[in-house]
Amino acid sequence: MRRESDRLVGAALVLIAAAFALSAGFLVVADRIPPSADQAIVGLMARHILQGKGHPVFYYGATYGGTFEAHLLAVVFAIFGSSFAALRGLLVLFSAATVGIVATATRKAFSAVPALLAALYLCCPPFFFPYKVLTSDGHYASACLVTAALLLVALWDRERAVAGRSRVVSLGLLGFAGGFGLWVSPVTPPAFLAVVLWVLLASGPGRRPVPLLAAGAGFAAGSFPWWFWNARHGWASLKAPELSTVSVDRYLVNLVALVRESLPILVGATAPHRVAGAAAVVIGGAFGAVLAVFGVSRLLRRDPGVALFSLVSLALVAAAALPARLDPREPRFLVALYVTVAPLLGALLHELWSRPGLRAVAVGAGAAVLILDVSSLAAAPRCGSLAPSRGRCVAPLGDLLAALDHAGVRHVWTTYWAAYRISFESRERVVATPLASDQMLRYPPYQAAVQAAVHPALVLPADLASSFDAYLRETGCSASRVDASGYSIYRELPSETVAVLSRALSLPMPPSAYRVDWERVRVPDVVDRSSPGRLEATYRNASAWTWTNAVHLGAHWVRDGETGRGVEMAARGYPGRELPPGAAARVVVPLVPPPGPGRYVLQVGLVHEGVDWFRDLGGVDYPVAIEVR
Repeated sequence: MRRESDRLVGAALVLIAAAFALSAGFLVVADRIPPSADQAIVGLMARHILQGKGHPVFYYGATYGGTFEAHLLAVVFAIFGSSFAALRGLLVLFSAATVGIVATATRKAFSAVPALLAALYLCCPPFFFPYKVLTSDGHYASACLVTAALLLVALWDRERAVAGRSRVVSLGLLGFAGGFGLWVSPVTPPAFLAVVLWVLLASGPGRRPVPLLAAGAGFAAGSFPWWFWNARHGWASLKAPELSTVSVDRYLVNLVALVRESLPILVGATAPHRVAGAAAVVIGGAFGAVLAVFGVSRLLRRDPGVALFSLVSLALVAAAALPARLDPREPRFLVALYVTVAPLLGALLHELWSRPGLRAVAVGAGAAVLILDVSSLAAAPRCGSLAPSRGRCVAPLGDLLAALDHAGVRHVWTTYWAAYRISFESRERVVATPLASDQMLRYPPYQAAVQAAVHPALVLPADLASSFDAYLRETGCSASRVDASGYSIYRELPSETVAVLSRALSLPMPPSAYRVDWERVRVPDVVDRSSPGRLEATYRNASAWTWTNAVHLGAHWVRDGETGRGVEMAARGYPGRELPPGAAARVVVPLVPPPGPGRYVLQVGLVHEGVDWFRDLGGVDYPVAIEVR
């Protein structure tokens, strides 16, 4: 009877995983899952692996995010050809495997019914789950898969510990999964640490050293690419600016933002990148509160399964509030939370159903969750309806690629979000690169190729095209322009414009853009060369055009009574973002004193890096008299 039940449950799980694959496939075909430059880079890495251009250890342009997905994708490309469709197919399989592993872990922790409910929740999930795992950006799908594997292996290890059986294999696999997670994604180490703590509390380390040695050996084997690469590159993964953390007070602010803005997105009460309304906040808070109350009640009954899923959930949330680059409206660092929430939700609904007086509550709660999830999936916008902008490129590029081919364009400057999609979808027939001073650079060889090109083109979405048109108009220059797919293709660019693009790696701005209002500049009246202090400046964009990331704060030391530019201060202040018209930025810069003492005028100004100082382009400086001792 037990074997027959196992077969029925196994068959049900297979059907549920297949149902997830079908629903995920529908989202892809229905144009609900956006293509992006980040995904195109994974495709380019896979293609380069097939072409024999090496085996990158980490995502292009990063020191984290292992290339497990890229190497698997290379195999898929070798069989089916390189395309977004092949990439999506691999991620659908990843996601279906995650659903199956979560269901298996839930069954080990509780029973068959909670396992089926957990699988059903992931089969028809809130939109953010397929939104992240079916795009993945190189490692989010892997992070979910590895986290699920950690939970399953930990529960299997506890079974062996309770039965008094050898734990060499189970702890070795646990170590391997944890080490592999360190390489694959920075999302997984907090989950691994929580799992290790649970194993120590629930099963103990064991009296024999062999299982612990197996765990250590497994961790070393799984994380070998991480250690090997970092040992040769000065441990750059530990110094990545993307992994910088916040202060204690900011950490508390981030925690509140996760509850206020991220939780409604995670439960499907609102869409990614949107501000959560009051109703969405209430729904998200109620979902979290109910699961928390259930978890505490089962913990008081010493339920080891709930303890495992709850501990990992807390670790993921605590770690998600640490990064300085946290965006609570796109809570990517919490995507693995679905792996732990699904089992807890399944166990909660099953417990409610097990009590005859609460069956109506169980049905109502399950129906509410299902309606919320279906609504979030149905409300997801079609990517083709989203117009391109400087920060978005998700619509089809067929017309743009055809226009580039028709014009014979082979080298392109453009935005980050368009560049790598153009390169990937054209099969590198067109080499496109972002303007690195304005946006991120991932693959330097493309930039070098475009810089060396004789007649590179410029491809801009409408919001940037209007600024560039103003630049051409105000400088009296001209260029050939063709529009396609919401983009403008500029060819026959003036030689001085090409020089600026290559030198500054920034889009030229119209002369009328160099208008600044200085709101406050604070510096010491007297500067001690041994302890010079700092410069604090608040300024506002007084023009009608958005300033790029290449615009930042600088200063010159000019001796009192002298004229000329003076000595440039060896420090710059970066607002770290684009500044639209009317927006203000506050920048703090350490004061670097001039070569000698005396009375100076510190000319505080803005510079468009690689182009010129604002004061030479129509803007003004802010002079401050300072005595240097």
